[in-house]
Amino acid sequence: MGKFGAFASRLKETVARIKDRKNIVAQEETEEAPPIRLSDEAMAFIRTFSADGEGGRKAASEESRSFARKIAAEFRNFADTAITTLRISPDVEKAMTVIAAVFSLCMFLFINMGVPYLAVAFSLFYIVQFYNELTKGKNRFRRFFMTAEASNVHAVIEPEGECTHTVVFTSHHDTAEIRKKEEGIRGILSSLLPLVVSYASLSLLSLIMVIVEVVGGRLLAFNRSPLVVFILSLILLLPSVSAYFHLKSYTGRFAPGAGDNLSGLAVVRTLLHYFSREKKEGRGLSSVRLVFASFDGEECGTAGSLGWFRSNSHLLTDPLVINFDGIYREDDLVFLVKDGNGLIPLSFSLASRCSRTASSMGYRMGVGKLGFLGGETDAASAAVLGIPAVTLTSMAPGTDTPAHTEEDTPDKVSEEAVSRAISVAIKLVAEVDGADDKGKSNDYLGSGRRYKISKY
Repeated sequence: MGKFGAFASRLKETVARIKDRKNIVAQEETEEAPPIRLSDEAMAFIRTFSADGEGGRKAASEESRSFARKIAAEFRNFADTAITTLRISPDVEKAMTVIAAVFSLCMFLFINMGVPYLAVAFSLFYIVQFYNELTKGKNRFRRFFMTAEASNVHAVIEPEGECTHTVVFTSHHDTAEIRKKEEGIRGILSSLLPLVVSYASLSLLSLIMVIVEVVGGRLLAFNRSPLVVFILSLILLLPSVSAYFHLKSYTGRFAPGAGDNLSGLAVVRTLLHYFSREKKEGRGLSSVRLVFASFDGEECGTAGSLGWFRSNSHLLTDPLVINFDGIYREDDLVFLVKDGNGLIPLSFSLASRCSRTASSMGYRMGVGKLGFLGGETDAASAAVLGIPAVTLTSMAPGTDTPAHTEEDTPDKVSEEAVSRAISVAIKLVAEVDGADDKGKSNDYLGSGRRYKISKY
């Protein structure tokens, strides 16, 4: 064969070995990667179910109950699933607005009839009920409100060993009623601000008049108020008329809800698929029970989630709750530490832990707060029952989103935002499970891995 022929033969053998090595590496990388990116799966879910729906879904409506059945059918592909029902008041915000206007009128009358102590009593009674509604989801007026049946859905994946923790991933499937966008004075009147100012001002005036009546020795006697008090109280009453404009701003149509909150539901459903697959392939969690839930009634005081947490305490072993609501842009993602219209603190330690986990993966997710009358999420329901909870959202104050509008469509949801939400959730579960499993690394996804959208 000669020297040249021998050299050519050795060269061919070397090239063959290199190709074989490349094939082995490629095969290992293919086996390590999931067959489809989880973010692609989540986005496909959003597009499919957004197109499948006929408009929005009012809380506790037939549309919402029908959608809950579709969610349950999806969940059953991966784990044991249950639908639970309860009665809620879907129009609680409108009812409380009307009552506030009526109580403002009552305070005006009592002040000018010389019995301001009755005005103070009315004022305090409503304030207590309003506070209870915002912080506990209940008030004494609710017995008079119309109710309807709401449907919650949840699925459970049990750990391989004894359960020491429960991680609950939550979302909601009802959508918000669309309101008219008014400009100028009509925009101000259609907000709740004038009614709040009117009610607070009349409450303060009634308290001042009680002091005046006590000093004058006429507290328990009916008498006409001075003309200046009548004029002042009338001026303070007028803004309460804005309750009419607030109610008229509702259109009776409901948002498509791709971002608020099909995005959150898609994250929860995709996490269910992921952890179900992991368990089937022999990589189940050691000690962490996973619960995946979608609630009705978030848009009317989180009534659905509050009922669910109260009824399912048997699932909650040393629990923590991660709620997903309004996943739009990745740069706006934050973990809420204050919820329930700014009145309910969420778990700051859990939010900090989630933020640190995200940072370790190369993502910037800080903490945020909802302000007074700034809305609420289902994490508040867990928090009022003493369960550590946070919400991951892109809808913190100061961000502009299409939530609660007709523009809330799938194209407004960023795939990378969804991917980051999924990635952080998986990493967090790994950390919780790894903390109790001494024979397993805390780094469930692999040491030194870069967490990019191509992974999830």
